[in-house]
Amino acid sequence: MSRPRLPTAAGLGYTLIEVVIVLAVLAVATAVAVPAVGSALEGLRARAEVAGLAALLRSAREQAVERQSTYEVVFEPAAQLVRLAPAGEASGRQVAMIRRFSPLLRLSGDGSSTTMRIAFLPQGASTGGQVLVDGPRGRRYRIMVDALTGRVATQQVGS
Repeated sequence: MSRPRLPTAAGLGYTLIEVVIVLAVLAVATAVAVPAVGSALEGLRARAEVAGLAALLRSAREQAVERQSTYEVVFEPAAQLVRLAPAGEASGRQVAMIRRFSPLLRLSGDGSSTTMRIAFLPQGASTGGQVLVDGPRGRRYRIMVDALTGRVATQQVGS
């Protein structure tokens, strides 16, 4: 009776051609996946920035109601920043917060002025308005502030 042969060391493992084919398939898959991940991260950063701007507006409303004083949010697109301060502080000495926004984004408002202002009143109302945020790859977001309630809402506009 013959015994079955045990595999030898030469029969175990992969050939060089098999390894090269697997590496080539991984390289192609990586080349396809990396740009998609980069694009998704840009979109995520843009949405996070828009959410941060909306949170700043909500904070302004909260401070106005809590401190029974009018607070103003000033958007300065040319300087890439947003200021939160008590209304009427022309000198800017009592600025509550200054926030720079991402260079990936561009702000535009509902008017033609370069500086946009939204004031929040002690009763919770506001002057109202909207800010349009242009993000990467043609994405556009709208941050809306209701004049009567001071409610802040965001939405993606278009595709």
